[in-house]
Amino acid sequence: MSFGRAMICTAFVCALAVFVGGRAAFSQLSKAEFAQIEEPDKALGEPLHKRLKQNEPFCYGSDYDAAHLDQHPDQQVTSIRLLRGPIEMAATGKRQEWPEGAAVSVSVTTRDGNGAVQQRYSCSPEGDQWRCTSKASADAGCSMLTREVFLRRGTEDTITLANPSDGLPSLDLCSKLDIASSDDKMFKLSPMALSECGLKKDW
Repeated sequence: MSFGRAMICTAFVCALAVFVGGRAAFSQLSKAEFAQIEEPDKALGEPLHKRLKQNEPFCYGSDYDAAHLDQHPDQQVTSIRLLRGPIEMAATGKRQEWPEGAAVSVSVTTRDGNGAVQQRYSCSPEGDQWRCTSKASADAGCSMLTREVFLRRGTEDTITLANPSDGLPSLDLCSKLDIASSDDKMFKLSPMALSECGLKKDW
């Protein structure tokens, strides 16, 4: 082998080594990034897309007693439910990329005593949480056409429902809320029996 050919081969080997090494480093970086997205804290258990099954109903919620409400005078919610039943499943349709487009409903009762108000949301995965959006109908006659809530897994199978920018998670989408004075931006929800969400076990 001539000196020139030896130099070419050596250059090729070096380039190949850099390419392979670069791909290995990129692969490790990708794995690290995906690990942060999928499993940022293993103490929290399985991510939502595994905990919440596509073809199984669920009910999460929280009720607040008088003592709690006395300590949080700016909180309007007295009871809240996060649910997915036959209606929400039908609204989702036959999607393969679970949980993209997953429909859930949020129901709340407030201090005003006017009964529960329920709103349906369509969810999409976003990192370690679900971003869920609800839209008012086109003929609602108001500028407040969308509202979002975020779902995030918590310890002991709980789910945190957060609504930091829009306050109450489920009201008339046309209503204008006093966000600054609202204490209804984050709720820790626990698993409940399906009947607590008005769902039947043998649906």
